[in-house]
Amino acid sequence: MTITTDLQPTGTFAMTPVCPHSISSPLQGAVDAGLLLCEQPEVHAEVESLRAQVRLVQSLLDACDHAVLTMSSAGECVPANSLAGIWWPQACGKERDELRQWALSAPGLIAECTRIWTHGGRKVLAVKRVHVEPSVAAIYLRDVTQAHDIDRMKSDFLSAAAHELRTPLASIYGFAELMLVRTLGPEKQKELLGTIHRQAKSLIDLINELLDLSRIEARQGKDLNIVSCPLAALVESTVSGLHYKADKHRLVCDLRHGALSVLADPEKTRQALLNVLSNAVKYSPQGGTVTISTSLRGLAGQQQIGVQVRDEGMGMDEAQCRRAFERFYRAQPLGDIPGTGLGLSLVQEIMQLQQGEAELSSVPGAGTTVTLWLPAQALLPDDAATADPHLMH
Repeated sequence: MTITTDLQPTGTFAMTPVCPHSISSPLQGAVDAGLLLCEQPEVHAEVESLRAQVRLVQSLLDACDHAVLTMSSAGECVPANSLAGIWWPQACGKERDELRQWALSAPGLIAECTRIWTHGGRKVLAVKRVHVEPSVAAIYLRDVTQAHDIDRMKSDFLSAAAHELRTPLASIYGFAELMLVRTLGPEKQKELLGTIHRQAKSLIDLINELLDLSRIEARQGKDLNIVSCPLAALVESTVSGLHYKADKHRLVCDLRHGALSVLADPEKTRQALLNVLSNAVKYSPQGGTVTISTSLRGLAGQQQIGVQVRDEGMGMDEAQCRRAFERFYRAQPLGDIPGTGLGLSLVQEIMQLQQGEAELSSVPGAGTTVTLWLPAQALLPDDAATADPHLMH
């Protein structure tokens, strides 16, 4: 290596090794050049002071949550902190070229934009370019992926909620207006009033489920009353509140682990189970058997009891199953099957707040199985008491 300098130092020379992964800067290079000066005490002290200041500035840059780049007027970008040293090499050539082109062409002293990079993991970046000198600009990159996704989810939620509210309101308004402007016979009035009543109930159900979701998310389980609940009593008290036509649907309980107990909030768990049972009946319009059974598993050192609800209804394909727990998603958006599309998302929220989860599997035309997993009260014996399947009346 050849070093050229206009200085004429005397004495010994010193070179400082540089870590191959460190971020070098022009300022650091200028200070390191000071080590080539003679070992005069006053000069050496000044150089060491500058080195300390450079280390401080570099530490501050490395500690910030922005990736910082310096860019020359020719478009050459150099990482100025450790985060930029990671992100910049991860970006593909097209992503880097687009950023350079924007930074060079954007007018004004300060310019801002948003970029989405997919290489090295998806990142939504808030980009800010500042001209610090006529020939040098600083580019700041901040990862706003989480905030961006939350905003998108909020927009999607509001759009879906507005749509779900508008549909029944339009029916109520239209039929009420029809009854006001036209003279209708008793039978027709009764028919229209029945439709208004059903749509009003749909609105109430939707608003109640929205409020339940909001309350659960806001409280994050702080108002849950987790107690020991005998499984059989929990299931049977839930089934007693289920409305179904016995001539079309047959309800079978196979509570082989009914003598065991789970740690759960009884009221919220009954709400979740009733929601799943209602779906099993609703989405089996041709009737059939709805089976409630139980199973055991160990997960991450915790023993859990699963309550499975299996129907013989429409079923869902793989793509529909993946979206089943999304808010407002309905795999079968048929007008003759009432629903809000919030039920399963509410079920999942309730289960997760109780250290459990809801699982779903389905086959088109063959039915759906939903399993609600809850923590067991204590270690479960291998020979847990079992009970014979029986019909519920």
